Amino acid sequence: MQTLISNARYWLAIAVMATTCTAFAGDKTIPGHLVKTPPTEHSGLTVSGKNALELGKQIPALDGYQVRVRTVTMAPGGIVKDHGHKSRPGAFYVVKGNVTEIRGDKRAQITPGQVVLENYGTQHWVINNSKEDAVLFVFDIVPTQ
Repeated sequence: MQTLISNARYWLAIAVMATTCTAFAGDKTIPGHLVKTPPTEHSGLTVSGKNALELGKQIPALDGYQVRVRTVTMAPGGIVKDHGHKSRPGAFYVVKGNVTEIRGDKRAQITPGQVVLENYGTQHWVINNSKEDAVLFVFDIVPTQ
């Protein structure tokens, strides 16, 4: 399992080709009820460009897994529900707009050109609390379906 995680991190780093790190910062624009009870449903999302690549032939240790790449457009007020990454490392890159990522009581404003890495310990949700669409390039490694 450790080899699987190490290989997944390696391919994740190559796929996103970015080194921008994000520091958590305060954001008082999140609706209070969502801070107390994280959202359990997606809303205001459009997903396109759903592509996947089987990894087993490239990396035998990753047999049964695939790299999944999508573009997610978040309307103003759009939400990616609270979720974890225990079995699916990933990343998202903000192409356009601004979103806020919430991890427990920590918030980070993510702007164009920034990347958020999601490892096995990540539990988070994302909101577009701006007045324009946000476009995210989303990459993750998931079990083959």
